[in-house]
Amino acid sequence: MTLASIWLTGLLGGFAVITIAAVLLVVLGVNAAFARQTATIRDGRFELGHADIPDDDPRMEPIAEALDDAERAGFEWRGLYELHLPPVTTLIALWCRPGKYEAYTRYVFTSSSNGRTARRVSAEFCTRFNNANTLDTADSADCLIPPDAPGRFTWALPGATFDDLLAAHERARDELMRTHQLRIEPEPAVMLDAFRADTIARAEQVTRVRGWRTLGLWWFLTRKRLGGRELWRHQRPA
Repeated sequence: MTLASIWLTGLLGGFAVITIAAVLLVVLGVNAAFARQTATIRDGRFELGHADIPDDDPRMEPIAEALDDAERAGFEWRGLYELHLPPVTTLIALWCRPGKYEAYTRYVFTSSSNGRTARRVSAEFCTRFNNANTLDTADSADCLIPPDAPGRFTWALPGATFDDLLAAHERARDELMRTHQLRIEPEPAVMLDAFRADTIARAEQVTRVRGWRTLGLWWFLTRKRLGGRELWRHQRPA
């Protein structure tokens, strides 16, 4: 073994140790952040209320773009809300079909770090059935990260248009109703309260999983790959 080979072997060995340590730090950091956020939501320690945002705020652009589509599909405006869960602030636009627990939600996520602001938009259709069964169809695979309880039918079509997402949601809704004899629940008296309760319930389900505090990154890396699959066909009713 030449001197160069010894140096290279030592360098690679040291790099491997540093890399493994760095990876472990990242894993621990991500899981810790995930656990904190989940516990905060589970315990209801977050701010969610009506938002008063001026029309010229850049966050309003994706919401204004959805107004015509939502109205054309029979959804009526139910309000604009803001969820504060540092480091992310989420603007939530909510529509509902009159008399039914069928909602269309548009999310605008904004996060700031080191003087930079990042913004991301996603949308979701939700139908609530009897016996706490729910169908969620989103245009982002992020909705698949937390595990679901029986009765929570969740799937994602990343990048889908409004019309494609709605058509997919209604197809799954109709089949679930036929297969499991489900019926759509009436619209809640206060939609904001129902949204808050549902958000807490999802976090509670996550914390029932054994070892959940160490699984955040694993779920993120594995479950997002399920986007585009008709997962609702393989999930069980409550």
